[in-house]
Amino acid sequence: MTAILFQIAIMIAIFTGTAITVLLGIRLCRKSGFTPWGILNSGIFRSAK
Repeated sequence: MTAILFQIAIMIAIFTGTAITVLLGIRLCRKSGFTPWGILNSGIFRSAK
């Protein structure tokens, strides 16, 4: 019984960590990645060599 609860706790921790990472990534990239009109900013990409 203890092992099952431990596995559930690990899965919840993994899910929570992933959700926080995705939300922070979106929030931090929102200003530089998009124009004020919501269009993708093409200046964030590197030019091809």
